[in-house]
Amino acid sequence: MHRMGPVAMWSLCGGVRAKQVRQAAGEMIPVGDDAAACARPAPKVDTTVSHSARIWNYWLGGTDNYPADREAGDKVAAMLPSIVAQARADRAFLGRAVRYLAGEAGIGQFLDIASACRAASPPR
Repeated sequence: MHRMGPVAMWSLCGGVRAKQVRQAAGEMIPVGDDAAACARPAPKVDTTVSHSARIWNYWLGGTDNYPADREAGDKVAAMLPSIVAQARADRAFLGRAVRYLAGEAGIGQFLDIASACRAASPPR
């Protein structure tokens, strides 16, 4: 297996961009003054207001959603009954595309730009 050197990554810590370096062992190490940014508390999440990423999480069968997200997701599904199947088909396509690119096409690195919510079924 090919081992790569450190890879610079950007993450959101407490609402402030913090540059981090991923070491070969996999741990994340803040660089320079960015360590202070990660020490700040994360902004409050208003769980009474739905959010598109959490609605998507709900449709995919995830657990990182709240009653407001489920209610909004159900309202959309009432207007567009196929939305849950479409969301799951989209996630299945993403998984197939990533597997093809990583396997047959030989792509070794991917940049996942997404919301902070964990995916119910992350691409593998």
